[in-house]
Amino acid sequence: MNPSGSGSRLVVSSFCRGRCLAALALLLAPLACQAATLPSSITGTYTCTQAGSPYDMMSNVQVEATGTLVMQAGASVIVRGNYQLTVVGSMQVNGTSGNRAFIGYQVDPQPGAWSGVYFASGSTGTISGCEFASGRMTVVVDDATASFTDCIFRDSSFDGLVAFRDANLTVEDCTFSHNDRHGLYIETPDPGGSVSDSHFEHSGEYPIRVKANCVDMLYRGLTFSNNAVDRIGVCCSAATDISAGTEIWRGQPLPYDLTVGSSDELRIAAGAVLRLQPGAKLLLGDRIDVYGKLNIGTIGRSDVELTSAQVSPAPGDWAGIVLHPGAGTRTRQCIIRYAENGIVADGANVFLEECEFRNIEYDGVYAFSSLKLTVENSLFHTIGRWGLRLTGAGLTGQVASTRFENCGDYPIFLLARYV
Repeated sequence: MNPSGSGSRLVVSSFCRGRCLAALALLLAPLACQAATLPSSITGTYTCTQAGSPYDMMSNVQVEATGTLVMQAGASVIVRGNYQLTVVGSMQVNGTSGNRAFIGYQVDPQPGAWSGVYFASGSTGTISGCEFASGRMTVVVDDATASFTDCIFRDSSFDGLVAFRDANLTVEDCTFSHNDRHGLYIETPDPGGSVSDSHFEHSGEYPIRVKANCVDMLYRGLTFSNNAVDRIGVCCSAATDISAGTEIWRGQPLPYDLTVGSSDELRIAAGAVLRLQPGAKLLLGDRIDVYGKLNIGTIGRSDVELTSAQVSPAPGDWAGIVLHPGAGTRTRQCIIRYAENGIVADGANVFLEECEFRNIEYDGVYAFSSLKLTVENSLFHTIGRWGLRLTGAGLTGQVASTRFENCGDYPIFLLARYV
């Protein structure tokens, strides 16, 4: 008998097996640490997990019409070049404030290092708890529907979040930080959605820039700090700005600057209504041209202020409010400063209560043609010519409990029939 026979073979076999397993482990170790690569085309559901992160983006990636990109809490996508993530289908991010998902460049921060996330026409996005960093326009929503909750948009070389064409955009509890131009830029002809409870800081220009018909999307709870321009930029066009329905401009911590678009004139179409809520402040460079309705303020609340956009304002800096035949305004607790004429009304209905006209170049209110004019408990102070100028035929209404101070000519100029 050879007692060492089979026993020795067993020892050798175990030793070899151990060496082989060790070698296999060494071979597999780099593969376990190596990041997964995001496919260039996603046609089904592709899920990025925290355990599998980071996911390298080594090329342009497109989520096809049949595809869905899902990012779980804590998942990260690291962009390794000047690439773009295009969503034609849908994207869903399920991060939290304590465990956000992340999409950004390999060297962070490096503004403009990659092309960002682009939601194409007809696509959808439901994004919660995600941090987007270092893109050019880091996220663009173009004729798509997307909602962003508790997200961070930072270190873009242009804008943090952009909405174009018929985009439907909802932004809530988000932070926009260190974007070289605007934190948020909205320019859509048919806006939908809302922006609320979000913070904007360290923007290179306006923290928010919106087309005039999109201001209605800006709700309460917006805060601002350390931005290059402490104003909300509002783009007026050469055509009608408020074309239909009722638009509401809410009071914000920053004033609305209406001098940043292709025109400084705000035009309200016949049949349309613009409501300026208490606390709203408008910085103007031209006229507010009203063919529909302009309703301003509420008694017992904060004043609405319409004034010059100039840093060092002077009377005549902007043209004032012009009300065309059939138009009307119901204005309470409003201060109008530095206009050529505060209000010019031609065949329009005007109701003013607890209003102030200050530092006006010519007339506080110039009313002519057939209309109804009511002025109550108001103040005309430092008016270049007449506080009230009432001419033409068919005027009705009353002026009561109103003071006129420092008028350059008669405080009231009117035809004898209106005394």
